[in-house]
Amino acid sequence: MSWQVWFVQLSGWPVFLALVAAVAVFMLVVSVVLTWLGNRSVLQSISIAALAVLLLCLGILIALTVLSRLNVRA
Repeated sequence: MSWQVWFVQLSGWPVFLALVAAVAVFMLVVSVVLTWLGNRSVLQSISIAALAVLLLCLGILIALTVLSRLNVRA
């Protein structure tokens, strides 16, 4: 199955509703995390935020690596 067919299958209401749900969960998590960070010192908050960004970037890079390897084999 080529990536064009895979992309077409990800269109429509199911994907829209999944994105709305993901954004709602993200907003809730960020609200809790930012409230929790507000009670920390500035240095601790900067360290935690930098670590979170690093982990997020690594996760995205790993996901892109796995997805690109799957497309090569297809």
